[in-house]
Amino acid sequence: MREERKKKEETKKTERERDVKTLCAAATAAAATAAATAAAAAAATAAAAEHQGEKLRSFTDTEAAAAAIDTCTRRLNLLLLLLQQQQQQQQRHLLLLQSLETKPPDTEERR
Repeated sequence: MREERKKKEETKKTERERDVKTLCAAATAAAATAAATAAAAAAATAAAAEHQGEKLRSFTDTEAAAAAIDTCTRRLNLLLLLLQQQQQQQQRHLLLLQSLETKPPDTEERR
């Protein structure tokens, strides 16, 4: 009887450890992906802003210059939104990881 309970406890502990390791790996991969995506988006936005800046230098029309500034602003806002979404996803992963680490044992294990 005790051996069965001990074996169940060990199995649960092993499963929980595996879940934590899996979640850690997923969170690490998500963070790496988010960083790579953010870097790529920032580079693309910088290139677009530089291109728009070159256009601005040659503009004499204020309406066209305002349109170029508006385009850059929208791209930067989209980049910020992307970064916020990735940050929220990372926070969800961390909360899930913390909940797995602090999860109390099942009631059957306590008996």
